[in-house]
Amino acid sequence: MLPAKGCLETKAFIEEMAQAEHKLMKRAFERERRIVQLNQADRFARRFGKKDAYRFEKIEVKSTAFYKENNLKIDFQLAVHQLRKDQQMSQKQFAEAVGMKVSRLKRIEKGEVLPQMNEIITLATIFDKAISFRLQ
Repeated sequence: MLPAKGCLETKAFIEEMAQAEHKLMKRAFERERRIVQLNQADRFARRFGKKDAYRFEKIEVKSTAFYKENNLKIDFQLAVHQLRKDQQMSQKQFAEAVGMKVSRLKRIEKGEVLPQMNEIITLATIFDKAISFRLQ
């Protein structure tokens, strides 16, 4: 039995409202986070002076970049490791197939370094995988 037309419209309306509410909540959260950051910088400036407050903001920007890079390393670490396990290959076999040194593969799988773009393209080409990036 198919649902009535009104039910489908109501469901679509509810989903639309939920998405709109999610966007508003996300914006409010980002605004609140920025206010907290500004308050921290302001307290720091009052305590240590404006010169040091500027240094505090620079440190915060660097730490944000650090966390983003670490998250990216973890994403690649898991993806490369899973790809190798799916192919049922040892690190040596996998490295030879891709054309990289075993030590480089180990460092990527440990999350110490990011693979270079040519390595990512080689992986995708050899193992017939798609590459997707999200720029934010």
